[in-house]
Amino acid sequence: MSIHLKLAHYFSFFVTGIIVVLFINYNIGLRGIWTSRIIILFFFLSGIFFHLIAEKEAMKKWEFWYFKGFSFLPVGISLFTFIPFLGPVIVFSILGQLFIPVDKIYYEDDQLKVQTRFVGVLGPPQFEVYQKEFIFEKRITDYNTYWRYNIEEASVSYDEDSTRIKLKFGNDDKMDVLSFETVD
Repeated sequence: MSIHLKLAHYFSFFVTGIIVVLFINYNIGLRGIWTSRIIILFFFLSGIFFHLIAEKEAMKKWEFWYFKGFSFLPVGISLFTFIPFLGPVIVFSILGQLFIPVDKIYYEDDQLKVQTRFVGVLGPPQFEVYQKEFIFEKRITDYNTYWRYNIEEASVSYDEDSTRIKLKFGNDDKMDVLSFETVD
């Protein structure tokens, strides 16, 4: 059983690396709110639990220390929260991004997703637009200027060469239209 868990951990390490590189360099992630997060969570949890169930004699020295480091991860995170103000803000912001990925989805169809995303404990939700492609979704734009407004609803209209997103705000009669070229 420990061999299978170790192989699954290494595979999730590889997939997590690909997810991180694609998102940082190209704003591309796996389609769905939880898909990437489940893989990343499995990576961390399998690393933590492997040290508890594996036979220490069967592991190489570097594997022993690698998985021992993972087993101390919960202790390190809990100790990090004792740093006044900064520690809890960082820990709860990271955990919030992992467990509360989307603040609200305003519009979604088979081509686009318009949403606000949890940024952190001290930050307002970030407005984002994702274009869906096969098993991936690409963040085509994010608008940080809309954090001040209470976005109530969004609608999307498609033309031959552009896409328009209409945003309606709070109690005001204010509306805004975002327009961008259709990405092929």
